[in-house]
Amino acid sequence: MPAPQAPTSPAAAVDPNQPVSDPATRAEQEPVDVSPLAPVAVAHPADFGNGIVASVAAVEGVDVEATRPGETAGPAAAVRVTVENSSGVPVNLDGLVVNASDESGTPLVPNFTSHAHPLSGVLAPGQSREGTYVFRTDGGLDGLTIDIHHDTTANFVVITT
Repeated sequence: MPAPQAPTSPAAAVDPNQPVSDPATRAEQEPVDVSPLAPVAVAHPADFGNGIVASVAAVEGVDVEATRPGETAGPAAAVRVTVENSSGVPVNLDGLVVNASDESGTPLVPNFTSHAHPLSGVLAPGQSREGTYVFRTDGGLDGLTIDIHHDTTANFVVITT
């Protein structure tokens, strides 16, 4: 029986045609400090610096029920996020994370009721897609900060209401 072959490195197995945020390549990346981009207002696009552009189309007040552990019922903000891919390569939207905080900087609890439609799947070059993220609030929508992160860059988009 032949001697077992040493496993090939994951880098040698990476397909250059895979989405830029292929989970197989994420483990190889060195840790880096995250960098907030200059804040923009709702409806203003912000480029992560790599051709992926995000914006918040609207923030609307909704009432939500608690359906999962950790969720609470009551007033919430439904944040409509649009992502456009101008990078020239497919982008895996599963690597997108959206967080929100109130005007004092307190993180808002996400809610995954019927109002929430997070982005997922692969976004082809030249395409855009919209998803909705829901966060419990005290009822107010002014003074919210929405941070949008993508695993292809240390930069993150900051949007204020």
